[in-house]
Amino acid sequence: MSNVHCPYKKPTEPAGRLPRDEFVGDLFYAEGTNRPTIVWLGGSGSGLGVNQIVAAPLASHGFNVLSLPYFGEKGLPPQLSEVPLEYFERVFTWLSKNPITAGKEIQLFGMSKGGESALVLASRYPFIRKVALFSPHAYCFQGIAFKSVSSWTYGGKSLPFIRLKNRWVVAHFVRCFINAEPFGFRPPYRQALAAAKNKEAARIKVEDARADLLVLATGQNGMWNSGDGCLEIMETLRKHNYPYAYELVVYEDAGEPTPPPYVIPPGTSNVKVAPRVVLSLGGTLEGNARAQGEGWEKIVAFFKNGIQN
Repeated sequence: MSNVHCPYKKPTEPAGRLPRDEFVGDLFYAEGTNRPTIVWLGGSGSGLGVNQIVAAPLASHGFNVLSLPYFGEKGLPPQLSEVPLEYFERVFTWLSKNPITAGKEIQLFGMSKGGESALVLASRYPFIRKVALFSPHAYCFQGIAFKSVSSWTYGGKSLPFIRLKNRWVVAHFVRCFINAEPFGFRPPYRQALAAAKNKEAARIKVEDARADLLVLATGQNGMWNSGDGCLEIMETLRKHNYPYAYELVVYEDAGEPTPPPYVIPPGTSNVKVAPRVVLSLGGTLEGNARAQGEGWEKIVAFFKNGIQN
């Protein structure tokens, strides 16, 4: 297995932006083989270094894997906020022309906010034929930049999004701090959806996708209420008689563990980040380990064989 880094070049556009035909990523591949190509989209804590420990093991199972950060690297948006979908379009164009990946179906694997982006892309681009999702959501949400803007844009305009008011997050944090309780983001996300007047506009139109979908949900995710979103995704697919294969797998005792197993520790439900400040990732150690291990096996099997009914 080889790895090629899609390099950053001196931009000809305004400072801080990549030229229109460039992107940042790592491609893991084997020469002389007819391997499917998967684009890996990590969550809010992802980046080139973090993504490698998911992309490389996935590629070892017989895939080409493009690890694709979309913020936080040189030339990309500094935060997960107002990320242009045109960036992904240039990636798809490159994949269609590169000798290693040309002619292959484009498949996506997204986790958390990367799952949100993967669903958005699948709903817009019919050439995406397989999508695996770990703890995604059914809606586009506000970007992670403490300002009221969307996570995604197209044509210079924000995609409709669910607003997550900063005062809700701060109030929940203060309440947890006073009561010496772990702090998580799930309650503010639920509050945002309950207060939203634009839910249908911000809902990802998953029924417009033309891909097989594997959705892995966790019942105790402390980062956002993705479990609720996954159930809503399934209900939407059923309501629209979605003609492609889809499956939901729920790990009730898991929070937000990162695959693959044996590489990344499954994590505990709580992480101390400062005195009296504990971040709740959710789940039990046993539940997270099970979701991480079994979930990884299901993802690999999905990309190899599809959904087996």
